[in-house]
Amino acid sequence: MNSRDIFINNLKAIMKERKVSRRQLAEGLNIPYTTLTDWCTGRIFPRVEKINLIADYFNIKKSDLIEEITEEDDEALYDDVVKIDVFSKVSLDNTYHMIIAETGLPFISLNYDFKIDEELIPPEWIRNHQKYFGMIMNDNSMDPEFHKDDCLIIRENQIMDKDGFYCVLEKDSDYAKIRKLININDGIMVMPLNINKNCQPRTYLKDTPEYKSLMIIGNVVQVKRKYI
Repeated sequence: MNSRDIFINNLKAIMKERKVSRRQLAEGLNIPYTTLTDWCTGRIFPRVEKINLIADYFNIKKSDLIEEITEEDDEALYDDVVKIDVFSKVSLDNTYHMIIAETGLPFISLNYDFKIDEELIPPEWIRNHQKYFGMIMNDNSMDPEFHKDDCLIIRENQIMDKDGFYCVLEKDSDYAKIRKLININDGIMVMPLNINKNCQPRTYLKDTPEYKSLMIIGNVVQVKRKYI
C-alpha cells in the first residue's frame, strides 16, 4: 500500500471512530470543505504542516496518519481516548438539591435512565478532574448552530463565566435544554436561536426566586454530527 492510500485509510478510520464528519473536520481545521474532500479521496496529498494540523486536532501522533496501522497499533490508538456517557435526555436524580459546602453549588448527579450511548474525548480534557457528558439535541430550538440529533459534548460547569451555549435546567421543565446564555446588567438572558411562539427568550433577574431556580449544568464544548 502506498503512502497516499495509507493516509486515506488512517484518516477515514480515525474520523469514523471519533464520529467526526468531513464538514466538522474542515471547520475545525479552518480549511475549505473541498480541500478536505480532496485529501479524503486521494486527489491531493496534504503537506506536512497540514498533516501535523490534523494530528493536533485529533490529539494523535503524525505517524498515526502516515504509517500503516497494525492491529496492535489500532488498539493502542483508541486507548488514548476517554469514554463519556451520552444521554437522550438530561435530567437530574434526587440528589441534585444537595449543596456542596466548598462551593455553595448543587451536587450534579445525572439520571442514568436516559443513557443511550458513549462518546470519545481527548484524555487531556480530564486532567484537572473535569467531567463531561454527551447530550442529544431532540428539537430544532437551536438551529442553525445545533441541529436535531446532534450529539453535544458538555463540560460540567455550574458557573457562567462568559456568554455562550449552556445546558440549563429551568424550574418549569423536567429536562435540561441547550440555550445561549447572555449576561445582562441585572441578570441572565436565556435564548433559543429558533424563536417561535412556543420557544421564547427568557430573562432571569438577579435576587429573584426565578434567578435562583435557573440551574446551569454545563457548557457546550463540541458538537458531533452524524458521520456522512
